Amino acid sequence: MLIRLRLILILIPPAPPSRFKNMAVDFSLQNISGGRVPASFKLNARRILKRIAKVTRKKFSTVSLVLVKTQTIRQLNAVYRHRPKVTDVLSFTYKQSQPMAGEIFICLAQAKRQAKAFGTNFNNELEFLFVHGCLHLLGYDHIKSRDRTVMETMEYRVLGRGRLAK
Repeated sequence: MLIRLRLILILIPPAPPSRFKNMAVDFSLQNISGGRVPASFKLNARRILKRIAKVTRKKFSTVSLVLVKTQTIRQLNAVYRHRPKVTDVLSFTYKQSQPMAGEIFICLAQAKRQAKAFGTNFNNELEFLFVHGCLHLLGYDHIKSRDRTVMETMEYRVLGRGRLAK
């Protein structure tokens, strides 16, 4: 049985179109997981960053994406969040200034497991996790119910789709 993620759209006015047209982002992708990354994800990553900037009305200067193994994400989660277990994505900001700069770690194996569990394809799950990590860099979180709703709304607006769960 599929349960649809319930989103309550919050009225946030769209950003002025000209503000983000020529936005330059220093973006790097490093795959140290040993797994394959869909070519479409590599092609869309910069476009996703521009879309996030437009939707959130916040700019990035530098985003580094590192795709890692299960053991690496577990170690990072243990050291920085004191949770010695596997997670899907971790985000770290370089500084607290605008435009935002930071590093995102995604566990490729966990992304594959989640894609299967959520009944989506691997590329869509990677895009979702990338957007989720970027929103964390910009200060969004999902600890409180209201904050979760705001973050899910932003994810939906960036991706143009929700997430289905089994």
